[in-house]
Amino acid sequence: MRLANVLVLAILLAFTSHFCVAQQAKPTAPGSVKGILRDTVHKYVVKTATISVYREKDSTLLNYQLSNNYGEFNVKNLPVGMPLRLEVSHLGYTTLDQRFTIPASTNMHDFGTLILKVRDITLKEVVVKVPPISMNGDTLEINPAAFKLDSNAVIEDVLRRTPGVTLWGDGAITVNGKPVKSVFVDGKEFFGDDPKIALQNISKQAIQKVQVYNQKNEQNPLDSNLIMNLKLKASKKFGMFGKIGAGVGTDKRYEADGNLNIYTAKMQLGIVGASNNVNKSAGNATTLLSNSTFKGIGANISYQPDFRSPGIAKPSAGGLVFKYDFKENPDYNKRSALSVNYFAQNRDFENQSQNESITTIANADQLYGTSDSKSHSDYTNQNFDASYQYGGKDHTFDFTQRLAKNSSKSNSQSLTSSFDNQRALVSQNAGISNSESQTTNFYFAANYRKSKYDYSPKAFRLFNSFNVSYSINTGSNQNQSNSQSDFRSFVNSSANRKIERRYDNQADNTQQNLVLELPQLTSIFKPSRFINRFRMSLKNSLKLGNTKGVNLVEDLDALTGTYKSNNYLSNRLSTNQLEEQPELNIERSFNKSLANRYSKNLRFAVALSQGIIVQDNKSTKSFQNIRKTYSRFLPNANVNYSNYQYGDFSESINISYQQSMRIPNISQLAPLTDSINAYSLRLGNLRLHEAQVHGFRISFNHTDQKKKNTFHYNASINAEMVNDGFADSLFVDAQNRQASYTVNVNGTRTLNGSLNVNKAYKLKKGEIQLRLNSSIDFSKNPGYVNGVLNFSNVLRSSNVLNIFYTLNDKVAVEAGTSFNPSRSKQKNFNTEYRGANYMTTLSASYNISKKLTLSSNINYNRNTSNNTDAINFTIWNANVTYRFFKNNSAELKLAALDMLHQNTSAIIFARANGLTTGTQTVLQQYFMTSLSYYPRIFGMPDKKK
Repeated sequence: MRLANVLVLAILLAFTSHFCVAQQAKPTAPGSVKGILRDTVHKYVVKTATISVYREKDSTLLNYQLSNNYGEFNVKNLPVGMPLRLEVSHLGYTTLDQRFTIPASTNMHDFGTLILKVRDITLKEVVVKVPPISMNGDTLEINPAAFKLDSNAVIEDVLRRTPGVTLWGDGAITVNGKPVKSVFVDGKEFFGDDPKIALQNISKQAIQKVQVYNQKNEQNPLDSNLIMNLKLKASKKFGMFGKIGAGVGTDKRYEADGNLNIYTAKMQLGIVGASNNVNKSAGNATTLLSNSTFKGIGANISYQPDFRSPGIAKPSAGGLVFKYDFKENPDYNKRSALSVNYFAQNRDFENQSQNESITTIANADQLYGTSDSKSHSDYTNQNFDASYQYGGKDHTFDFTQRLAKNSSKSNSQSLTSSFDNQRALVSQNAGISNSESQTTNFYFAANYRKSKYDYSPKAFRLFNSFNVSYSINTGSNQNQSNSQSDFRSFVNSSANRKIERRYDNQADNTQQNLVLELPQLTSIFKPSRFINRFRMSLKNSLKLGNTKGVNLVEDLDALTGTYKSNNYLSNRLSTNQLEEQPELNIERSFNKSLANRYSKNLRFAVALSQGIIVQDNKSTKSFQNIRKTYSRFLPNANVNYSNYQYGDFSESINISYQQSMRIPNISQLAPLTDSINAYSLRLGNLRLHEAQVHGFRISFNHTDQKKKNTFHYNASINAEMVNDGFADSLFVDAQNRQASYTVNVNGTRTLNGSLNVNKAYKLKKGEIQLRLNSSIDFSKNPGYVNGVLNFSNVLRSSNVLNIFYTLNDKVAVEAGTSFNPSRSKQKNFNTEYRGANYMTTLSASYNISKKLTLSSNINYNRNTSNNTDAINFTIWNANVTYRFFKNNSAELKLAALDMLHQNTSAIIFARANGLTTGTQTVLQQYFMTSLSYYPRIFGMPDKKK
């Protein structure tokens, strides 16, 4: 492990040193060029003109900028002492070209005032040169035709060469430091919401321009989202792309996947399918589409052989994606679209595990346990989703429905043994279980929003703007199972017992939600300077829930060999629950701005709400007939400050407080205790009352607005204090049998924080990206163990550092290391359990030519605890890919996976009063050969004359 960590650190230092040496080779600071633009007629300053700087010898775009409201520009991060070319373009003016060199003595070149000539529209022939980047109103436009790339290039290749645009290794996109929320094609989502489907499939030749603009945020009208739109050429409104692939390997391994996608100006249709026995699982059709793109670059691959997943899965899946836009060119105030998705999957799963556990029951009294288990399951799930969205000038509404049907069969066997402090066997339980289940869930939601803003002094605006949403969720579950339990005690033979129990359970539930919001409550008051400073809204949430359960339980009579009804566990239970929460929101904002310079905003918000919950339980068991009402005042508060310095950075800080309540359910108040699992019995407590939760959050976000070397980081801290929280009162006997019930206890505390840092370095021929993701979770959990109050402090942390390096289209390297420790300390028992997972990874890809690619990845894993020896293993994969046929549309791939044959899966988990460690079945070494074909057509083929 030490060697692996040293290796990664050496790689990180090597890349950093490479970057530093490159900088030291040019000791002078980056240069800049500035000036002021005016026209020849009125001498007016020219704003939003595009200033592009190129390297003169090869016309490589180095940087660009738009002139501000005063006609000024100042382009930075330019090479010193090198011949450069400045190009200024603007609609209605002829393009201005200037050659220059930035002197090393000043690191700056000042053009002073540059005069733009108005274009003469009377010319018979006018040649208009479109710049790589320009501004059209408030929209930034990128011209793909200005970038000289391979004929097989996709639009992602253009964006990687565009100054100010960063494609991060995790799939995120930023433009001048600001994150892109959505990527559209002709103003519409493209086969789902994953941008890779469009960016890594659509040919550069099919795109007229890439547009970047701000769109109103439907959830918060005071905010906006950054949108990237790929505008297709008029002749490319029709297209087809996809993949057909299959592979066979050693150890009877196989995989196959395929998809065919067709789009027109109004319609999108995708059909997908996949099958394998190498732990490649997908939860929906979009996952299959986004991980089988024509040019899959980057580390964000979620559909791949999973060597860390427990067990061996054999999934087979298929589905379709369909969308029809009734408006060919939709926008925010003009849209009408129908979407349909269907996905079905069958999954055969096998797993085997062995683990050990240690449980503290007193200061020096501990129990030890081992468990061997084997399981097999086969389940099929189907999901059908449909939605319709409409957007008009003043009205928007949408309908959504989801239907899910699941069926499964499973069986398992387990042997659990318990030992005392001297490691002497005290008890043992053998269990066998077989079950079948069928589940159906249906969800429907409708939302309507009216947004007619009238700010005239006499307007009564209360109902000019309101939001109404309704949803209903129904579900039905049928489960038939048979469980056998054979418990043997080696210290008290009278505790021995053998049970075989048969279950036939059915549960039906319905949940309805109705939300009404009036966002312009201020309009009911007489307009005044004081009232106009506030934004007031009224919101009411109403939830109605009903759950019905029928449990029929039978026990095998050993004397007669027949099943007899278990009158205690057989039961009918119905629960009705009503929740209502009226809420008054008051907001006050303070703004200060200077056009094209800065914008600052300070916002205060307070929400005053009352939570009311009525729960009514009716059962054939009298002790479960419980009706309770809960009511609490639940105030919330929020303070947000944002500072946007145009072209430099943006920062925001948010501080919030939220109060809520948690109520006990019937399984905590009065459950029916099932003794089939002798090691875990659950009891009830009728004296439970609601818990009061106080939540605090503070977050900070910083984003560079610079076009080069983007730097972004955010940090957050969340704290929660619970009064009368729910905790376990646990009783453990000498045979490690545990019985518990829930109690109200003060002292529950949680604290978690996160830090995310992203830094990009744009090099001459490549890019370096650094990403740090760190989180820490601390909880203080009170509870009783054998009547003694114990506070268990649990600490868990996750820390991941990655460096991603690309050199043109030739080399991609990613190195990373992660450290995930966990610790559980029992204060009153003076015990502590520790565990940690380490992983060091190195991935590299080298394009030997446009057709041949070599790639490999290796990760070293180390799992440690203070109770067992360390577990170390290394997984090394490698493959070679060869592209051939017309337009490189066919691919042959040879892959070697887990070449060192060391893969194992370790279980290390710190609990409130113990530790569990062990291993389980995982995917291991195999070799595979696969062949894929990528059909790609953009635009209708030319008709023969």
